[in-house]
Amino acid sequence: MNKSRLSQEIRYLAKSDDRLVVWGGDTFIHVEAQLPQGTRTPFNERILGFRTTKALVSELKAHYLADVMQNKPRFIVDAGINPFVTYFKSDMKVSFPELYTYIQRHYRLHKIVDEHRIYVRVQRD
Repeated sequence: MNKSRLSQEIRYLAKSDDRLVVWGGDTFIHVEAQLPQGTRTPFNERILGFRTTKALVSELKAHYLADVMQNKPRFIVDAGINPFVTYFKSDMKVSFPELYTYIQRHYRLHKIVDEHRIYVRVQRD
């Protein structure tokens, strides 16, 4: 299997007990990076309101953020900025400001690879 440059970068940094969260439509990154999810939600489309109600969106966001806060994944990839993914574009600052704020407090931008931002947790608990 030919892994993407993004997945190779994450694997290079990863330790065996690390977790990964992918915000955006590129869920293949979990498989290529061989890291478990940091949330119970593999797809983010419903969190953005696709085919769901506002009440459910609020509940899904609360679960997603709680999972990130509890699991403290070492990596968060923002794939919502990828211009080649036309079915999922999300500016996290606008669509999920609570998650964006949490990332700004607890993560640092490591690198942008193929239009994906790789954030690494600043302090491992």
